[in-house]
Formats: sequence, C-alpha cells, structure tokens
Amino acid sequence: MKVLLDANILIDICGQTEDLSSSFQALDIMLLREDEPCMLTCMAPTVCYVVRSRGYASEDAALSVLDRLTRIVPMADVIPADYADAVTLKMADFEDALLASAAKRHEADLILTRNVKDFKASPVRAMHPDGFIAQFCPSGYEYGEVAMP
Repeated sequence: MKVLLDANILIDICGQTEDLSSSFQALDIMLLREDEPCMLTCMAPTVCYVVRSRGYASEDAALSVLDRLTRIVPMADVIPADYADAVTLKMADFEDALLASAAKRHEADLILTRNVKDFKASPVRAMHPDGFIAQFCPSGYEYGEVAMP
C-alpha cells in the first residue's frame, strides 16, 4: 500500500511534537508491513520552517532528522498537472488540494494526516494515524514510549 504523509505527520516526527507517538507508530507499522510511505519534496522547507519557528528544534536539528527520515521515506514530486488538478478540487486549503492531487497522480492508496476532515473532497482517502494504527497494527504488537534520538 502506498501512503502519502501529510506535512503535519512529518512535523510531528521531525519536531517530536505532542503527537509524535501516533505519527511515529503509524510510520513504523507501514515499514513493518512493507508499505510504501512517501512525502512530497515540496514539503521539506515547510517542515523545517515550522519545526524551527515553533521552537520544537533548531534548524540544524530539524534538517538532521528530516535527512534521516528521507532515507526511509522516499520523496515524490509535484508537477504542473497536480497544480491544475488541485485548483479544480473543492477543498478549503490549497496545500491539502495539492497534496491530494499529487497523491492521486502517484497512485497513493491513502493520505496519512491528522486533519482528515480537510480531505473530504480528496480523490484519495485520508486517515488519521490513530485509525491507521487501529486498523493495521500487527496482532500482538505493542508500543511503549517513543522518542527520537
């Protein structure tokens, strides 16, 4: 299953936010299941900016975590056709519409986001990390505290 990660999931992981646990667990389950998580290349600057500006980490620390993350989460491109498709979607947030359009073109099966309600008009189904964990966590697999080094 191909899963496109929304920026808020990447921010959770890179910034070790209060939502780190569910975002990290969902990603870990994807890797255990040999799913194909991916992110949009254009999200990298936003993730670094938000992590730094909200005081979650320094820019160097954010870039370091993002660099390690991109070694296991491939980047997907955004092309002009995604933009053209996104402007036709009836979504309140253009960034979400662009993500949804790129997810469709990349044939993603799912968008992982904490803002599922914002993706009601998305051509690709969106799921919250907690829902992903509940549906896809292997039987008998349990998590303790999650912390990034």
